[in-house]
Amino acid sequence: MSSAPERSSSRSAKDPASYWNTSSGNLWVARAVREHTGAISEADARRFLAARKGDEAAATKLLAADLTWRAERKPESVTLADIEMVEKEGCWRFVDVSTRGHPFIWVQLSKWTPSNYTLDDYGASALPHITRRLSVPDH
Repeated sequence: MSSAPERSSSRSAKDPASYWNTSSGNLWVARAVREHTGAISEADARRFLAARKGDEAAATKLLAADLTWRAERKPESVTLADIEMVEKEGCWRFVDVSTRGHPFIWVQLSKWTPSNYTLDDYGASALPHITRRLSVPDH
């Protein structure tokens, strides 16, 4: 009997550290943290660079868009009263955190009632809620 040959993946998962663990990547991270003092941590800067696979120009553009969104929406200042409508609906549920620190969020679409509010209302209340849950899980 012959066994089937093992299939190898044509895509190899690249270690995210390889994007910033270079002299250029380390310089970009240090520059991003310095230029946005208090707005971004070194770990966050590394995530932006890894998200764009080491492309510093794309990471800079993504970081700028994120900081602009945060300045406009101020997700860190959202209170439960601000998102009461979304919380009561129960569509979004924080479940747990993985062993790697990633949050599990369960979305139950059957509880989503978009006719009760506008898309802008929902975005204004749901996105900061999700952002907060992703950055500081409360379990």
